[in-house]
Amino acid sequence: MQWQHTNVWAGGRLIATYQASTTSAGKPTSTLHFYLTDWLGTRRVTTNYAGVVEQQCASLPYGDAESCASTPIQQRG
Repeated sequence: MQWQHTNVWAGGRLIATYQASTTSAGKPTSTLHFYLTDWLGTRRVTTNYAGVVEQQCASLPYGDAESCASTPIQQRG
């Protein structure tokens, strides 16, 4: 049995996920995803190990109705 993913915690907060997978050729590989939060601890951005944005998230107050888009969202003021 091989693990699928593991969470990385610091200071009681989830900061990253290390995910195992395989390529189409059956070769094992892994991916590291970092979670960036706002001042309240709500997830706002997910990046890969190189800092490239993978998802941007938005939610209502208290984290209700969180939705994440795989492409960056342009906020208009």
